[in-house]
Amino acid sequence: MTGTLGRAYCELNEDESRYIFPILVRNPSEIENAIARAELWIGYRRHGVRYVVKVPHDDRIGVEIQKAGEAALILPAAIDIRGAISGAIGFTIPAGLIEDSEIQDFTLRLEDSRGQTIDIPKIFIEGKYPPLKSEEQK
Repeated sequence: MTGTLGRAYCELNEDESRYIFPILVRNPSEIENAIARAELWIGYRRHGVRYVVKVPHDDRIGVEIQKAGEAALILPAAIDIRGAISGAIGFTIPAGLIEDSEIQDFTLRLEDSRGQTIDIPKIFIEGKYPPLKSEEQK
C-alpha cells in the first residue's frame, strides 16, 4: 500500500480542531487490501518536553464531506488488486488537548488489513477545507 497526500486543512472552533486530509492510496499487490485504520500523529512540545498524541480517524467528518458532494474515505475502505482509492479523511481533536503547546510536526499513519503501516510525514496544514465552507465564505 502506498499513499499520496493532497493539501491538508485544519478547521478551528471553540470545542475542537478538525483536520482533513485528501489522499490517494494505491494497492500495488496481487491481493485485495483495505485501509483498516488511520491515525494522525501530532508531535508537540510543552514546557520543554516532547509529546506525540495519536488521534484516530473520525468517520463523522467523512460523512459530512460526502454530504457536501465530495469524495471521502469511510474506514475500513477496500482497495482492489492493483487498484487505488481516493478521498478525504478527517480527525477531530478536542479543545485543550494540545493547548499552550508548540506543534512541531504532523504524520498521517495508515494501517492496512494485513497490519502493515505507511507513514506520510512532514505535513503542511492549510486553512479551511473548501467544500465545507459556510455559504457566507463561498
